[in-house]
Amino acid sequence: MPGVQRWQFIDIATGNTWTVPINPSAMTAPFPQRKYTVNATTAGPSGGTHVVYEALADPVPWTFSGTCLTLDHVNGLLAWSQVTNKIKIIDHFGRTFLVTLDQFDVIPAQARSHMERHTYTMHATVYAYVPVGGSMPLPPGSLRQ
Repeated sequence: MPGVQRWQFIDIATGNTWTVPINPSAMTAPFPQRKYTVNATTAGPSGGTHVVYEALADPVPWTFSGTCLTLDHVNGLLAWSQVTNKIKIIDHFGRTFLVTLDQFDVIPAQARSHMERHTYTMHATVYAYVPVGGSMPLPPGSLRQ
């Protein structure tokens, strides 16, 4: 059985990558709700039909949280939370999300025996999702300047 796949952060503007030392332990649903427009027509053999168009999904707020055992892990998440453009996150299932990292909340442990241990919550916005094996073409102007 293969080992656990670690999350990866990829800066699409610079190509920098970072593998998270410990995967988050919880996350909200990162999947956008599909949007449709339905128009009725009077054409066709049965006297009309519905034409369904799918629009781009709205961005989805997303949070993930976990524990950092080292200051390097905390500092890595902090550094990535300061990136101003969209990044890719590849999760433990190999799914790819195009996101901005909006806020990083970190709380140090209270125990003296674990001074470097912290819990954190990362707040993000998901703009696109690609299932395992899919591809993510980036639309023009997709980088947030």
